[in-house]
Amino acid sequence: MGDASGEGLRLIAAHLAKVKLEFAEREYAAKSRIGNLEHELDDTLLRLEEATKDVANYQAQVKQLQGQNTYKALVQEREKWKSLTDTLRKDNRALRAQIDQLQHGQLQKPWNSSGSGAEPDLLYHPARRRQDSLTDRSAELVQLRSEINFLKHELEDKNVEINALRAKLDRELELKWERSHGGSSGADPVAPNGGGGWKRSLFESVAEVLAPFPHASAEENDADADQESPELYDYNGSTYDNDPRAGHDKRIPTSINHQGGSAHAHHTDAVVESASF
Repeated sequence: MGDASGEGLRLIAAHLAKVKLEFAEREYAAKSRIGNLEHELDDTLLRLEEATKDVANYQAQVKQLQGQNTYKALVQEREKWKSLTDTLRKDNRALRAQIDQLQHGQLQKPWNSSGSGAEPDLLYHPARRRQDSLTDRSAELVQLRSEINFLKHELEDKNVEINALRAKLDRELELKWERSHGGSSGADPVAPNGGGGWKRSLFESVAEVLAPFPHASAEENDADADQESPELYDYNGSTYDNDPRAGHDKRIPTSINHQGGSAHAHHTDAVVESASF
């Protein structure tokens, strides 16, 4: 029994020694591996630090490049604006010099007969001369229209005055006819059956006094229509109105003044009195 127990103990001791040896080997291998891993970790950390430094350097370079590009773009834009400004200034100086030269040449040019400026054919460009000519024509047209309107108003006033004078003459003729016949006859003073034939001839004489100028022929009217306006006619220095609304060609002098109207009235009264007596 003792031998068997001793044999068992020896086997157990041998197995325990074997296990311890294997454990020691495995522990050594693990420690060696851990050391290698730690060494690799240190190397990795060193490389990471270097990479971090490189990244920081790269970022700084990128920022520097961005700043340089922005500054370059700003400089280029500034140069463009500067060149544009210089060009505008040169053009402005050239235009001012040209204007001064033109003004100096304008002062050196001879004045026209009216003393208002240089000769028209030397003053402006042809386009400018045409524009000035059109402006002058427009001004002349406006002036002529204003004169025509003034003459029309004056003619209307004279027509009103002449119509009033005719009405007054008609009334005076009626009154004088009534006084000459005692007012006994009830016939129309201008009717042919009422003894008013001489009255009609007297009225025609008065009309001739008021419109002493003869009627123009058709050829003269056509010539006047071609050469003059359809409203105003110049006849012996006076202006007349050809009224197409009347039944005949009627020319009324617009140069009749109040003195002329009163003279016609006195002359007509004299004719009426001589005819009545």
